[in-house]
Amino acid sequence: MIAALIAVIALILIVLAASWYFSSIVITPKRFSTAESREIEKQKNHLVESVYSAYKKTEVAVPSKYGYTMRATWLPLEGTGKAVILVHGFTYTRYGSCKYIECFRRLGFSVLMIDQRHHGESGGANTSFGYFEKEDLKTWTDWVFKELGPGAVVGTHGESMGAATVLQNGPLDPRLAFIVADCPFSDLNTLLKYLLKKQYHLPSFPLLNISRYISKLRTGGMVYEEVSPIKGITSIKCPVLFCHGDADDYIPPSMSTEMHKARLAAGLVSEIYYGPGARHAGSWDVSPAAYEKTVADFIGKYVPEAARRQTPER
Repeated sequence: MIAALIAVIALILIVLAASWYFSSIVITPKRFSTAESREIEKQKNHLVESVYSAYKKTEVAVPSKYGYTMRATWLPLEGTGKAVILVHGFTYTRYGSCKYIECFRRLGFSVLMIDQRHHGESGGANTSFGYFEKEDLKTWTDWVFKELGPGAVVGTHGESMGAATVLQNGPLDPRLAFIVADCPFSDLNTLLKYLLKKQYHLPSFPLLNISRYISKLRTGGMVYEEVSPIKGITSIKCPVLFCHGDADDYIPPSMSTEMHKARLAAGLVSEIYYGPGARHAGSWDVSPAAYEKTVADFIGKYVPEAARRQTPER
């Protein structure tokens, strides 16, 4: 009897420890430093030092409504009232967005590359996959509108977790002219179930059920089920372009397809591009020209005519 009780207690403790560990993987992951990510992007040729150093740029810091400082790099383009905010993925930094800079500058957009909460040089004790970050993004959007002045045209582009952030931010901000969501998840709880099975060969119960409460306690409110871009996808009124590698086995492309179809069914502007043979966050790498043409065509069709003035001198 005593042995059985000890075994039960031991099992409970193991499950709790495993759930805490899984919660830590989700909300306090091991992250790349700013220096590490910059070097990686240089090695990938996404960041060409001679080009990047020639940009006019400003390091920006703004306070989050949640009490920490957020940091970003502003690359203004003279003579334009258009800007895009680039949002990086899980465990990475703003330098992960460097490969997209020229695409948008060629279209006449100033660029703001942000560090999300608990990433890069931004503060925050944990990450929440858009639960808190969506409000931080709205703060950044406020900053860009103030910087550019009346009549500004502002869009967002996010990759992976950053794509989920821009989609969750979309319903909060009717000022946005467009959203580009590259390899987003549609629902965090569904994604975590998928990754538990694929990467750890574990069932979601009871690990996911317990870790959700632990994560809520540790973050001060984030619940896995509430981090669900698809729930607000038809509340985004601006045009949305989904991009997803058709060989992505980390976030299945079906998640983008599902959200795209939901928007079409609601009569909303939505397009989707599948990167041929691209794995996670790899659509641009597989074919930069096709990716950039897709973005350019999308913006050309849907950004208001008044905003599509000639690309300024660079």
